[in-house]
Amino acid sequence: MFVGVSDDVLASANLRFATFAPGDVIARHGDENSPLILIISGRAQASRYSEDGREHGIAFIRPGHSSGEAAILLNRPAMFSVVAVTRVLAGLMERAEARRLFNERGVGKALLELLASKLEQVVDNQATLTLPSAYARIYAAILSALRETPGEAEAQLELPSQAAIALAANVSRETVSRAMRVLAARGAIAREGRRYRLTERSVLRELAAQY
Repeated sequence: MFVGVSDDVLASANLRFATFAPGDVIARHGDENSPLILIISGRAQASRYSEDGREHGIAFIRPGHSSGEAAILLNRPAMFSVVAVTRVLAGLMERAEARRLFNERGVGKALLELLASKLEQVVDNQATLTLPSAYARIYAAILSALRETPGEAEAQLELPSQAAIALAANVSRETVSRAMRVLAARGAIAREGRRYRLTERSVLRELAAQY
């Protein structure tokens, strides 16, 4: 988003960096002072609660992507919560600084492209929820979370927690656990301690197409 902004302008924006453990809240739905969030490493998940008290996953946020632009542009409270699903390093920018940078030459077009891309992702995620098979929704949610990011080594991609996957696919954690066992048996993922890492994206895609 800020590719065309000079180093001096970026340096004056008072961007602060913070590390978040899995499960930490980076931004909370309804916060009037929620910052612009720039994900540097790791992955986060956007979600919000409906009026009936159910939590709904909106999208995963991966390295090189951001969150909070729409709320800042519209001068509204945070539209959803953002929670770390892996260990996350993020840059946080106060709203006033973000608005100032949004007015810099070249940022407006990049911002429109970014918001259009996010809309496309939300549409894709909603389409995923219409898949009749729970396993298909789970595998599609994992693929969405691990969408390729330039500069990342695929073998090092850490899967979101089973709770985060369940939220994104609208299934129970027990169903996610069973689906993960299928992935592990086929060699698509490998367990490291309490977490899983992607080892064969092609197998994951194959299984997603089968169910």
